[in-house]
Amino acid sequence: RLFAPSAGLRLFAPSAGLRLRGSARPLATAAPSMSMVDAALPTLEDLTDPREWLEEVEGDKQIGWVKEQNADAVARIGEPSDKPLYGRLLEIMESDEKIPYIGRVLNGLYYNFWQDETHVRGIWRRCTLDEYRKEEPAWETALDLDALGAAEGVSWVWGGSTLLDEGPGVRKDRVMVSLSRGGADAKVSREFDL
Repeated sequence: RLFAPSAGLRLFAPSAGLRLRGSARPLATAAPSMSMVDAALPTLEDLTDPREWLEEVEGDKQIGWVKEQNADAVARIGEPSDKPLYGRLLEIMESDEKIPYIGRVLNGLYYNFWQDETHVRGIWRRCTLDEYRKEEPAWETALDLDALGAAEGVSWVWGGSTLLDEGPGVRKDRVMVSLSRGGADAKVSREFDL
């Protein structure tokens, strides 16, 4: 059921005396104002992003701007590494004793994305469940981002994987791997055969 507006509210109706079904009161009317008549939708030229230049994440100007913003933040809140908690959290994050998280299970293999001091950009690796249960699993590297980056001259950052699922009974052996250049927002998707 629709309700007529309460006192003080005005609705634009194309003609006076328009009534809602089941309502004894006419809708309030208002003449269109100049702003409603003259309103223009923005064009593509009007829609500009003042920070669009930051999309080139590896440019000297962009890196300089980020360094200035970081310096401003440190001046306002202090150097994080000077805080006692910082060292403890860094030690935990960089520990070799991390438990490898299984992000995907496919065809009896358990997949994990791993980063450490040797694999700075990371490796996507896999092993069987029996192997995973061992104290020191023998992982097979499926994709080495550091090696890929060195071969292509790009600092790739892992963005995950999406399985190509062709239905029941069909082996799941293809994924779309999502990568970004230097951690940029823009992603590159590549088909990857497992």
